[in-house]
Amino acid sequence: MLDFVNSNYTTSETIWNSVESQLPDDIKFSVGYEPTKMYGKRYVINRRKDEVIGIVGDKFNTVTHSKFFETVVTHAIQKVISLGISLHLLENMEVVCQTGRNNAFVMLQLIFPDWKYEITTRNHATDIAQRFIFLHGVDGLCSNQFFGGAIDMFCLNGQVLGDYEKVRRKNTTGFSIKNFGSEVQECIKSFNNNAIKLQKWADKTLDHVNVEEVVKKLLKSDNKAEKMYALYRQEVSNRGNNMFALYSALTNYSSYADTRNGFALRNTSGGRNDTHNMFKRELEVSKWTHSDTWKSLEVA
Repeated sequence: MLDFVNSNYTTSETIWNSVESQLPDDIKFSVGYEPTKMYGKRYVINRRKDEVIGIVGDKFNTVTHSKFFETVVTHAIQKVISLGISLHLLENMEVVCQTGRNNAFVMLQLIFPDWKYEITTRNHATDIAQRFIFLHGVDGLCSNQFFGGAIDMFCLNGQVLGDYEKVRRKNTTGFSIKNFGSEVQECIKSFNNNAIKLQKWADKTLDHVNVEEVVKKLLKSDNKAEKMYALYRQEVSNRGNNMFALYSALTNYSSYADTRNGFALRNTSGGRNDTHNMFKRELEVSKWTHSDTWKSLEVA
């Protein structure tokens, strides 16, 4: 954790220095290219290990992970400060860095546990904290992106915020530093709106709803729905029989992949794509909660 206020971290540059010091050395490599025997293709090389980590077109170019994250983190914090967000909300920021595809893909998360709101049900309360998500790839298989998110501090389930269609388009069109400031501002707006939405879901009882059938309609897979409904029943024991409990079951699926929830990832790549595949689950949950089936629950 980083204590910005008490340590006088008052600029985006010094905050980045603190973040950078927590990044694993394995992602701090320079990127090179070497020709292949296939026309128009070249290898992506991790110069630190002299290791091939991808094959791209001969026009493809990128920056290092370190350079990308320095740019986006610095700009994000500058925007946050310019919007008048208190530095006290950035205090104790947590840095989470996950990798995939032999470090060709990196997901960097900045979690702000003091920048939060509380969601309450009849028998439970939890804090939802602000979360910034940055994706970067050097192998041409990932659009470089920024997403606004949130995290449930009770169970550490992650959530991608914002309108699903915008999130879906962003995941395929790529990153633009030109539009980045407005994206950070939209992220903060989504976080604030999400507080209102989640509380409405927490207040929405499902006592007279056949939740098992709803889950089948959402997931369109009986096997998947059976395991998700079991997760929902677990959430009900803590949060009560409401939409927030169902949402928490969905975000459990997007946050964990092991025997705890029955949704283990298929080990088709030796774990190299696990980070990327788990983030795709967050996008999947966003799709479900913007579906007509989900919206019908809100008015049931």
